[in-house]
Amino acid sequence: MLAVISSDEDSVSHSDANPNDHLIWMLASNDKHIALKNMTVVTAAPPPPGGGIPFNLDFHNPSRSARFFDILFNPGILPKGSQVSLLTPTIQSRGGFKENGHGVPVQPSPRKEWNLEFRLSDGVVRNPCDETSLATVPGVLIPPGEVIHGAVVIVLDKGKPGAMYHCSIL
Repeated sequence: MLAVISSDEDSVSHSDANPNDHLIWMLASNDKHIALKNMTVVTAAPPPPGGGIPFNLDFHNPSRSARFFDILFNPGILPKGSQVSLLTPTIQSRGGFKENGHGVPVQPSPRKEWNLEFRLSDGVVRNPCDETSLATVPGVLIPPGEVIHGAVVIVLDKGKPGAMYHCSIL
């Protein structure tokens, strides 16, 4: 799993316009804003009732002022039809999540320990210029020195037993 943390005051030195800046091996080794956690999804038994097992994921703001961050999801080589959700407590954004125009559906979480569910896999948009696929949760506000504790839930569709798949959250 790859997390890229950036803000207007201390931005990442990479660009979304450059396709090489979406390659993990080029990003993770040279930028203080980027954290890498290798996550491999291995299909095994069917998911439990309610769908999938949550993997904890924290979003940090180490600065002395509140900052807005974008969360990006790249489905990588997950089988088509797989469902990926980001579960969070109640969080704020720059313009409100329902009005952001980026197509990532958000709804109250059916899981009692979380307030919001962002259906990342339902908001993926394919860029015709560079053939990348991304979903964006824009402008998440993280207060200074705070952490937003979240979780990612992946439910594979038609995965082969023992197969490995990769995806990224930036």
